[in-house]
Amino acid sequence: MLSDINFVKVEVGVEQKYIPISVDMYDLFFSKGKRGLEALMVYLHIYRAAKRQKTNKPWVTIRYIASGLKIGKSKTMDLLRFLEKDLGVIEIDRQNKKERDTNGRFTGKTYIKLKYIMCAKTVRQKLGIPCTQIRVPIQVRNA
Repeated sequence: MLSDINFVKVEVGVEQKYIPISVDMYDLFFSKGKRGLEALMVYLHIYRAAKRQKTNKPWVTIRYIASGLKIGKSKTMDLLRFLEKDLGVIEIDRQNKKERDTNGRFTGKTYIKLKYIMCAKTVRQKLGIPCTQIRVPIQVRNA
């Protein structure tokens, strides 16, 4: 029944669709050769997690990054150190890093802070795309 369908406005944010990276950041990664390109993959994967978690300091694990990019855990750890120490674009925050469980593994979570992340307003301005609104039909059920 057509009379039971209402329309609501749903805002589609540009910041959720794109992973923006500045030209300077792009040049920084490319200036480091093959290792820089591998680090860029890791950086963008972490950026994606940050977008999904709606924060600039997402909770990610070595396993999450390694399995998502199909690279080994040791390679992942090496690239994270490279991103933190050499490039300075991330900051690794290991919480409760001294506490271990019965198997000897660390119990704390690892958060990776992205130091240079564009906010939604900046993304909209840089891309010249306003936040759009679309009309989505929903069906209202009468109880």
